[in-house]
This record gives sequence, C-alpha cells and structure tokens, in this order.
Amino acid sequence: MTSDKSRMERLMEKARESFYEELEKKLLRMIEILSKGKDIDESESEELKRFFHSIKGTAATLGLSELAEIGLNGEELLEDQDVVDNIEELTFYIFKIKEKLSEYNKIPRNQASPGFNGTYTNIEHRGMILIVDDDPIILSLLESAFEDEGYSVGILDNPLEIEDAIDKNPPDIVLLDVVMPEMDGYEALKIIKSKYQDMPVVFITGRSGIEDRIKGLKADVDDYIIKPFNVEELVSRIELILKRYNRLKEKLIYDQLTGAHTRQYLNERLEEEFARYERGGRPFSVAFLDIDRFKDFNDTYGHAAGDYVLKGFAEFILNSIRKSDSLYRYGGEEFVLLMPDTSEIQAMLAVERIREELSKKTFNFEGHEFKITFSAGVKEAEREADDPQGIIRQADRAMYAAKEAGRNRVVIYSEIEKGKPKKRKRVMIVDDENVIAMLIKSSMRDIGVDVTVAGDGDAAVKKAVEEKPDLIILDLMLPKMSGFEVLESLKSKLETKDIKVIVVSSKKQDEDIAKVFELGADDYVRKPFSIGELKMRVIKHLNEI
Repeated sequence: MTSDKSRMERLMEKARESFYEELEKKLLRMIEILSKGKDIDESESEELKRFFHSIKGTAATLGLSELAEIGLNGEELLEDQDVVDNIEELTFYIFKIKEKLSEYNKIPRNQASPGFNGTYTNIEHRGMILIVDDDPIILSLLESAFEDEGYSVGILDNPLEIEDAIDKNPPDIVLLDVVMPEMDGYEALKIIKSKYQDMPVVFITGRSGIEDRIKGLKADVDDYIIKPFNVEELVSRIELILKRYNRLKEKLIYDQLTGAHTRQYLNERLEEEFARYERGGRPFSVAFLDIDRFKDFNDTYGHAAGDYVLKGFAEFILNSIRKSDSLYRYGGEEFVLLMPDTSEIQAMLAVERIREELSKKTFNFEGHEFKITFSAGVKEAEREADDPQGIIRQADRAMYAAKEAGRNRVVIYSEIEKGKPKKRKRVMIVDDENVIAMLIKSSMRDIGVDVTVAGDGDAAVKKAVEEKPDLIILDLMLPKMSGFEVLESLKSKLETKDIKVIVVSSKKQDEDIAKVFELGADDYVRKPFSIGELKMRVIKHLNEI
C-alpha cells in the first residue's frame, strides 16, 4: 500500500510538473490576448474561456485547489459577460495564477511579462521591483536574488521603455542604473517622479565619487548603492526602504483608530473609480454615514467611550460589507462607503440592511449598555455629470435629509428635493392587520411620500377614487372585498386604472400569483417580507411615474 501511495504521489508530482510547464506557456498567450484590450476578437475570447475552464478542471484533479478556484472564478465571470468588458478582472486572475506558480517556484527567472495592461494592485506578494540596467549580468543577478526572497521582478535593459513600463505595471520600487547609453538615470528619474512622485527609487551605479553620491541623493533618490555591491546587503537595504514606505503608506491609507481607510485615500480611490467608469465600466455608488447623536454620547460618557463607539461602529460596518466595498473615515463620526458595480437602489438596500442589523445590536462600555444608529445618504455616480468631490457633497446632502427626517434611516439623493418645490407622491396601504399597516407606513416616512391607510377592500376602492394615490400596497386577504376584487375594480375604472399596485400576500400558489399579474398588478411581494426590500420596490415604481 505504501509503495502504491508513493507511486501515486510521484505520478501526481510528474503530472503537476507537466501542468506547470504548459501553464507557463499558456499564461504568456493569455497576457498577449488581454493586452489587445477592446481589439480582442471572438476566437481569442473563446481561447480565454477554454483556458479558465481547463484550469478549473485540471488543477482540481491535481489537488491544486487555489488554482482551481481562480479558474472557476474566471469561468463564471465569462459565462454571461464579454471579455472586453472584464479585462481588468481577467488580468487580475491571470496574474493571481502567475503568483501561485511563483510560489511553486515554477516560473522561469528570466521570463518577462510582455504586454500586461493591468496592475499588481491587491496581488499577495512581497512587492513589485523594477530593475533598469543595461548590464544583463546585473539584471539576471538581481532578478534571481529578489525572486528568491518572494518579490515579483520586472527587468528593463532599455531605459527608453521605462515610462511605458511603469504605466502598465507600477512597481513598488525602482532600482535604476545611472550610466546607460540611451538615457541616463537622472533623466529616467525625472520621468518616474513626474508620474509617481512618491515612488521610491534607488540608484545603483559604478560612480562612487562623493560628488556623485551627493548629486544622487539631492536628486531625491532613496539610496545610492555603489557597484560592486554585496547582494545580500543590497537586498536588505531595499527591504528596509520598502518597509519604511509601507509603514508610511499604511498611515496614509488606514485610520489608526478605526481601521477604516483615510479620507486622503478615499480621494485616490474615487479618482480611480471615476476613471474606470468613464472608460465604460459599470456604475458605482457612495454612501455617506453619520453616527446619530455622537456628540451627546461623547459628552455624557467621555472621549474614551466615544473612541469605543467609533471603533465598534467601523468594525461592524467592515464585517457587514462585501470584499469589493471599502469604508473610509471622512472625519469625526462621519464615514463614507464606496461600493463599486452598485446602483443607487442596490446601495440603499445594502446600507438599509446594515442599518437594521446595527440597530438591533447592544454595545457595552464599562457597564453602560447602549445602541448605535446612523443616518445615511446614498448617491450613484453619473457619467459626465459628477466628479469625486461632487458625489460626496450630494451623498452628504442626502444624509442630512435623513437626519432631518428623524435620524436612523437611509435616503437616496435622487429622492430629495433639488432646490425647487415638487409634489409629494402618495402611497395608500390596504391591509386589515393594523400592525403590518403601521409598520409599512412608518418605513415610508424617509422617502418623502404621503401615506394613507385603508382597512378593507371597499374602503380601499372608495379612497383610491377620491385621493388618486400614485401607488397602492395591497393585501389579498381583506374583509368586504378580496384583494383580487379590489385590483380588478381599480383597473376597470378610468380614474384609477393607471395607479401602480404592489400586491403583498402570503399566497404562493402559481395560479394566484399569475392571477395577480393578469389583473394588472405591477409587482408581487410574498409575506413574510423585508421592510427594506418592500421600500426599494416602492421607490423603483414611484421613480417610473
């Protein structure tokens, strides 16, 4: 048995070796395809789909679960979406595969990565190092040394290509020779700093005179290393520079108290999201969150308790959002939630869910029990109509509307008054269960509508004729007239036939639901239902009027 097991392990290992070799070749082809951007043709799209499908199946068979998962993610992404609309995500998956191969020590050290149009953002490695030197021995030596330490390495023997290289593949640090035939290191340094002012750069050069060293350091390089050098010492010096920059970056990116991102980093991310959106990406939304009555709490229990609230609030939000979403501390008790690929309605639904869950949670600080609530404003980005600061102001304005409406609620920007009077829309709730009717009525307060209630079918028809509401939320089980009869009556009358109707019922038979729509209902919500979901549907239908 042991012999058979060892034999199987050897066979699997040999199969993995062959898989790695084939995968390396395919990776280069996939990168070549993705580098074409919008010019990718149908046959190349199919090639990409086959690639991810193959990865999913073969990697799983060979016990390479992480590679298999990446293959599955890529395959699912392309099941119903076009390649050209997902180049950024696909490039990310390709380079995740390459990272995994690097961990298996299977990517050739002298293999460059041509034509990569993405970035290394969020790829789990120790860092990306770009080495620019016209000496192939130095390039090969340093490439091997840094890859052995777990870094991703790019090499260039022609400094004229540096601008294109850092645009396609922004590194964490650049190691730059000073004396090169096509362009010297100082000229290359100017190009780097003109695009990435904070990117660390290290000169590696044979010029060892004190005047040369002073000139280099005054040129704003982070270190000046003289050839010949000790490789281990050079690697250590570069690691120290990267650690220093990473600590600084962490302070700039993360709020030290709450763990949320900083306002400064929010500005960068908004610029990135707008740029992606304007290139044809999907819409995104922001939510401006403000902890309710935070000042009162701070004044009552002290600043230590206030810090506890801020940390607890941020932790709850961070544990409640998707991996693609991100939270930023905007200032004091104000936070911003950035939600990529999310419409205004979807964002409101997500924030409303978080608000409801948070309102149920009890916090305890030094024996004092209390609850935390927040008010929020949501705004979806609009191409050519918004800018990074404008969308924040609009979400903030919606948040203040939520405060004015009584706090502990979510308001979307499209639903607030925009400087000119407008007629409030009217909603009628038809339900003989008073508790349900009052619950729905209470939930409608923050979307700027007038609400009336009818307790039976006969009253509902009469009130609809008299008041002409914009939308009716109709239960089917009613006294005097059933919901079916009410719906049929409304749709048969000239003065009420255009009223939007959302039927709310516990009936789940297909024939009942079909009958509802045959009679002219606009939507159907099954009991038990989520108040947040019902509110979203009300907003959707009112927006269509």
